[in-house]
Amino acid sequence: MILPYIFFLYFYQYNYGNTSTRYILAAVPFLGMAWAFGIESMMKINKKIVIIFLVLFMLAFSASEAVKSAIITHQWNVLSKDFEWVQEHTKKDSLFIVPGQCLGYRLDRQSFPAKGSNYNLKPSIDPDISRIDYIFDINNIVQGPIKAETLSYYIPYFQKVYENNKTNVKIYQKK
Repeated sequence: MILPYIFFLYFYQYNYGNTSTRYILAAVPFLGMAWAFGIESMMKINKKIVIIFLVLFMLAFSASEAVKSAIITHQWNVLSKDFEWVQEHTKKDSLFIVPGQCLGYRLDRQSFPAKGSNYNLKPSIDPDISRIDYIFDINNIVQGPIKAETLSYYIPYFQKVYENNKTNVKIYQKK
């Protein structure tokens, strides 16, 4: 029962390169079955194997979260100068187009995911291009860039005002 889950988790990671602990939720039914059978009855099968499995499962899950948190925290910290530039050079009520959903919190500005970013599921709520003030584009471990065809839709109306080659951040402002 757990083998298809592991296969598709690997397949998803391989194709999209983006996993999160929420994907482990599919393992909950498997763990629920283990709970339903009861740890005691499972211990009758082979106590050492059950204990080793449970300990390894807990260690692997905890270690993966620690590593993920460390990587993401480091990546956000690397971007601090880019966020400072936004704070110093843009108005608080500026509207940004960004490649994902987390950047709005870091920018402390109103933001919308770029068209085609898979976060923007209702095109009818996309802001009119005349309302958009800036585009914040990035390409790093934490966040992939705005798709080229989407960026080409916006670019005729915007000009690059900031670029940081170390962090792969580009900011465009409406012309």
